[in-house]
Amino acid sequence: MEITSLLFPLGIIPALAILYIIIGKYEGKFKEKYIFLLFIGGIIFGAIIYFVESAAVFSMQYYIDIIIIYSFLFSIVEQLSKFVILNLKIIRDDGLPIYGASFGLGFSSTFAPLFLGKSFELKIENVPLILLPISVILASCAIGILIGAGIKRTKKMKYFSISLFVGMIMWIITIIAPIISIIFSLAVFYYIYNKILPFSMLSRKEIRKLL
Repeated sequence: MEITSLLFPLGIIPALAILYIIIGKYEGKFKEKYIFLLFIGGIIFGAIIYFVESAAVFSMQYYIDIIIIYSFLFSIVEQLSKFVILNLKIIRDDGLPIYGASFGLGFSSTFAPLFLGKSFELKIENVPLILLPISVILASCAIGILIGAGIKRTKKMKYFSISLFVGMIMWIITIIAPIISIIFSLAVFYYIYNKILPFSMLSRKEIRKLL
């Protein structure tokens, strides 16, 4: 059995499901129109960047030094696009970490159709290929939250540097050992979603009350 038309839903459906879970917890702390626009914007940016990256991956030689260089370059392009968009003054409010999640989810929803090709056989050995888009979505969402939190808390370069490193490691694992990427991305998402996001969503007034 082959998967063809399921490739795009394999990205968009999990991305929307994760976004729904995240925003449901912070109702009233963000503007819905920004969530929608950034998700769509993420799809556009992701489609363009992943298209270029997929061409590079399929033509590259799989030596560890080359993989590290490509992973670093890919992470710079991806995280820089998130950083630039989330730095726009128009979306500078308390919902910025959520906007980062939305942009990151839209961005990564295009990974499946662009990297898995037009179709692949649905076999047990191809299970990592089905899990791979999920791991990319989780990692991209977590990185989006991290960058948004950094901008909101005026720790831009610190959080951007961390996101750059996480993105590079994610790419290295994705290329070398796709099955491990789901474990890595789950760990990163769990930590950022449970430790970074709750505090970053607090307003200055709410933080003062905690001090």
